Amino acid sequence: YDARRWQLGERPGEYKLHDYVTGRNEIGALPEDVAEEVVELLAEISDISGKNVLTAAAYFHVKLENIHPFADGNGRIGRLAMNYLLICNNHPPIVIHAEDRKAYYDALEAWDTDQNLEPMMSFLMAQTAKTWKKQVARAEKRGALDKNTDSVESSISRDTFEKYMDKKLKSISADYIDLTSGDIHRSLGGYPGKNHSMPICCDVMYQKMRGDDVILHTPLKGKGATVTIRYFKRNHP
Repeated sequence: YDARRWQLGERPGEYKLHDYVTGRNEIGALPEDVAEEVVELLAEISDISGKNVLTAAAYFHVKLENIHPFADGNGRIGRLAMNYLLICNNHPPIVIHAEDRKAYYDALEAWDTDQNLEPMMSFLMAQTAKTWKKQVARAEKRGALDKNTDSVESSISRDTFEKYMDKKLKSISADYIDLTSGDIHRSLGGYPGKNHSMPICCDVMYQKMRGDDVILHTPLKGKGATVTIRYFKRNHP
């Protein structure tokens, strides 16, 4: 709180002790009436359902701002409390965007002067769409990527892994080559992904072992992205 409010005895987290201007023609509830009006407001919204949660949130917000229960920070507290109400009733939270501030204040004024809730309801619906537009677009993009990934994953067959392994083993230039299942699958695509073909990849790796080729690492279940096998050139002429 600023110095003036502090000197007047106002404290954060406590209801106001004095009147403060809240709108063009409003000062909020009288300090002695604040506690009772807040209790009444909470009782009014105690039995809301999912179907009318946005209406209840709009009503709660305009009423709380009209009561103006605190000496400062009423707008911030009101918006946080409104979002808490929305989240508790399975509705996504809403960001009030700075560029829409005038429309927000006009909606509050419509309630103060005419008890008209429609402007705030329309405003909150528009802000909901604006808040989540980018998130929805990102989710849709992820869905498209997942679909494309699934298509890639389903195309990786045993024959594809075998051809890849044959090529790698024929091109050994040193005495040996160490191959890891995760690297192989990533090279061919489809991994990581929910429909990967890692078990097939590991099967092919084990089947390609000859002579004294050696398993350097294997997970407990025997098939996974960390299977590593050393293949000696002399076994794969």
